[in-house]
Amino acid sequence: MITQEDIDKHRDIFVQDSDWYESVEESFKERMLEKGITVSRIYFSGFWSQGDGACFEGGLADTATFLDAFYDKDDYPEIRRMLANGGFVNLNCYHRGHHYHEYSVVFTDTYDTWEDLHYPETDEFRTQILKALDAKLADEHTSFYESAIEIFRSSMRDLYRDLQDQYEYLTSDEIIEEWLEDQQECEEVA
Repeated sequence: MITQEDIDKHRDIFVQDSDWYESVEESFKERMLEKGITVSRIYFSGFWSQGDGACFEGGLADTATFLDAFYDKDDYPEIRRMLANGGFVNLNCYHRGHHYHEYSVVFTDTYDTWEDLHYPETDEFRTQILKALDAKLADEHTSFYESAIEIFRSSMRDLYRDLQDQYEYLTSDEIIEEWLEDQQECEEVA
């Protein structure tokens, strides 16, 4: 008969000295890439202390895909127009500090302007039009930047929940008891 003491004694059998988290990380990276975000590196700590969490380094792999995944088709028309005309909007995040959570990353962004893209030598009329378009683009970009950061941070919180769920599953009474029963059966057969 398997006792609670037996279960507690083997509680960490599936999470010690193993890469139990790799499948969660790979699945997360694939889901993010489908939404236009590339994840190059994941950091996490958990699951019992204040300050535990997860974060990643990465950035926008495909801004148009990101827009389609997280926004309505009518959101950010100037940014969408810029992308359709060969421009770019980029956002990257990098881990900083000793903790691993959604606020332990810094964000950088870059984006083209209409003046960057078109008509480097234009007349005054076209220059004024480009400046007006760039003012609209700058306003959209500010909103997009703030919103995209929150999406990145929300994704980091989701990653942490996924990791925690996997950890709790692998250390649950049911899984450990099942493993111990299998071990007993193997010993009885041998």
